[in-house]
Amino acid sequence: MKSQGANQKQKQCFLNEQGVVITKTHLTTPGHSIEFAKIRSVRVIRDKPWMAFLFRQQRSFHLPVLVFKTQDAEFIKRIEMAMDQAAVFARGEKVK
Repeated sequence: MKSQGANQKQKQCFLNEQGVVITKTHLTTPGHSIEFAKIRSVRVIRDKPWMAFLFRQQRSFHLPVLVFKTQDAEFIKRIEMAMDQAAVFARGEKVK
C-alpha cells in the first residue's frame, strides 16, 4: 500500500487554473489530456488571442494540436512556468 506522501508526490500539480492542469506527467485542458512524454515541442503564438500548440511525434512528422486560446498574458506566463517545472521534473532534477 502506498503512503499518503508517495501518493501526493505522484500527483504533483504545477498548475490547476482555468481548466488547464499541468502535472509531472500530463497536460490536461477541457478538450485534451496529453502525456508529456508524447510532446515533441510547444509553441505559444503571441498574437491575440494567445494560442498554444503542442507538436506530437507521429511517425516521421509532427502533428500540431491546438490546446487552448486565451486573452490573458499572465496566464500564459504561469502555464509556461508550470511546463518548465514539469520538464525539469522529467529530466530528474529537483523542482524549485
